[in-house]
Amino acid sequence: MMDLFVERRESEKIIGNIYKGRVANVLPGMSSAFVDAGLDKNAYLFIDDVISVEHQDKKIEKMIKKGDEISIQIDKEPISTKGAKATMDIFPAGAAACLHALPHTMSASRRISIRGRKGTG
Repeated sequence: MMDLFVERRESEKIIGNIYKGRVANVLPGMSSAFVDAGLDKNAYLFIDDVISVEHQDKKIEKMIKKGDEISIQIDKEPISTKGAKATMDIFPAGAAACLHALPHTMSASRRISIRGRKGTG
């Protein structure tokens, strides 16, 4: 069996894509930042989507700084003049496992067998 994927630029969807980007600017008044991930427009990152182990206070300017390299995942497609919405809570989903950055969890797909019993997990 073989899979064939055809990519068409005009219908390209980026939701779920993971990028390594650089923080272009931080806006404390909006509790947000913009990340240059090589897309047409910088991705929007809201404070609730920032993962910071070092800073538990809710000030985005203490969590990330301009020029920081971060990994993001696209949550929402860009529309009109706005760039894509992003999160640092990366969720790579696969056929067998789903991983989250926070909370630290891992879950198995219902399509795989755990301890020989199909459909559990």
